[in-house]
Amino acid sequence: MWFRRFAPAVVLTVGWVSFSTAQFDADQSGVGQSTTVQSSGPDELVRQLRSLASRGGDDRARATASLIRVGAWTEAASQLEKIGEEKDNAVVASSARTIGAALLLRVSLREEMTEAAQKAIEKMSQMLDQSDQAPEKLTAAIAALANSSVDQNLAANRTLLRGGKAAIVEMVKAIGQGLPQQQFEKVVQVLKRFGQEGTDAVGELALYGNANVRANALVAYQSLADREMALAWSFAARFASNATAAEVEVGKRLTSGHSAGDALVYLLDRLRQLRRDALRTPNDQSPATMWAIAEEASSVSASRSTELYRCYRKAYDLAQQIRRLPNLTPDALRNVIAADLSYRIMADLDWGDESQVDAVMASYGGLVDDAFLLATLTECQAEGDEPAALGVIRILAVKPASEQLRGNGDQRSALVAAATSHPSPRVRYEATMLVTELANAGDKIYFAGSSEVQQSLAEMASLSNQPSAVLVETRPVVAVRQEVILGELGHEVRLATNAMQAERAVADGGDLRMVVSKIQLTDASAVELVDRIRRLPRGRLVPIVFFSDDSVHPDAIAAAKLESRSTRWTGEQTPAVVVVPLPGGPAAFAEVIAEIESKQRLAPLAPSDRARFRNYAQTALQSVSNRP
Repeated sequence: MWFRRFAPAVVLTVGWVSFSTAQFDADQSGVGQSTTVQSSGPDELVRQLRSLASRGGDDRARATASLIRVGAWTEAASQLEKIGEEKDNAVVASSARTIGAALLLRVSLREEMTEAAQKAIEKMSQMLDQSDQAPEKLTAAIAALANSSVDQNLAANRTLLRGGKAAIVEMVKAIGQGLPQQQFEKVVQVLKRFGQEGTDAVGELALYGNANVRANALVAYQSLADREMALAWSFAARFASNATAAEVEVGKRLTSGHSAGDALVYLLDRLRQLRRDALRTPNDQSPATMWAIAEEASSVSASRSTELYRCYRKAYDLAQQIRRLPNLTPDALRNVIAADLSYRIMADLDWGDESQVDAVMASYGGLVDDAFLLATLTECQAEGDEPAALGVIRILAVKPASEQLRGNGDQRSALVAAATSHPSPRVRYEATMLVTELANAGDKIYFAGSSEVQQSLAEMASLSNQPSAVLVETRPVVAVRQEVILGELGHEVRLATNAMQAERAVADGGDLRMVVSKIQLTDASAVELVDRIRRLPRGRLVPIVFFSDDSVHPDAIAAAKLESRSTRWTGEQTPAVVVVPLPGGPAAFAEVIAEIESKQRLAPLAPSDRARFRNYAQTALQSVSNRP
């Protein structure tokens, strides 16, 4: 299909950031106002434009833009091909800027464009980006901001705004190195035009830059960031153990009259809020830019990511600021390491080999031991921070010790609690594997919850190749149809005919993805079924879908819908209760699946994960049965 052939050019054109606002507005004036003048042959206007194009350079670009506006597509394609044949890349870039983003996007969608014309459009995009993002061009524009000439300043502003992320990099680097006050203020004003990207880039340098650049970056960050984050960075700079004298003075600008204790309280409060924000952020593909330190900690570099990972990174960065303070309280340190581990696990689900764990533990010195980690694990479970909980378990697994199994008195240890009652199968199973290793390491160890760990092992051993769903239905015909639909979604179905059976099926655990139920049950209302499922450790994060049909009393439907809006069981990651008409196909579950994916933090178990956990549990249970 023609639109598939042209799709790459469209994507490249949409992605340009190199055209000036003025040029784009000018181009827009011609969009939607043209009529096609080229039908059987060229008219006088086309002949004149062809003559203008024969001069080459910007004249050809201007003629091409006019040909696009009047709809002379074949001739426009011919001229684009000639621009693509140009050997001087600077001429190609200039032609792209003259034609403009809007017109290039418009012409790239036309069927009349030849393959050579489409390649020319792609080449123009590439050459324009290279031209606009050339470091020497951007540094010259930054230098021009030191001039008092209004015209030169406007030209420099346009150059920097066209430079996109490359311009941010150069401006942040220049800020770190130090600029005269007037020039500094102008650069900061340009950075403001880039919004959060510019702010985050400066904040990265203010936190992770070397001692020579952090203070200058902090001054810019105080001007760019919102009040709360500017205060956080300033508190950390003022009281940090590794702060330079210049950083301390800059930090005092916003924090005078406050003590180190005030700083820790404020920073810890902000960290808790950022961690909650990360838990609330939808797990979708909303794009975001993340920055990393570069060039011997004197500059930054950009990478593409999503808003979810950016939120976890914000919490991680603030945790690193808090680590700079002396004499952290245990509560503060637990929050710091939780934010640290959450980001590491979110960035790499396989994080946790021995070298990685050793590096993290070394960075915390002797402040972190098993007792501290178990206390952190308890808090992570209470807060619903699955990535942090998994990170703690993997640290404990590198250097396992029997003390990890012992709680206070008859209370289960945090590790055993995770193995027996964590709602996430991945966390529960990895904790179960560690507990099993510790229990079988030597002499028989007795600990609170040991029998429940055996139940978790049995649950793992019975994992199938597919995730499961519980279906609550009494009518055979309806049950068969819903089983087929759930099977099409990739689920193995456990059929229950009443609330009690559904409760047992959920309690059995496994890789349970959802509960699907009729509204009217013989032994419970819809509201009661939700309560019974949510009170089960393995049911806290399971989506519940009620379906209705003409046989259901309107009052029962209304009660179920009311439950779908209830906040009694709503947490940061608790899926909502959904009421839908009797599903006629997999599409009926689209809303539920979208919400599941939105609230997911850890990737669901893959077939290889289920096989690994199943094989481990079967081997462990077999070894127990073979003991004398």
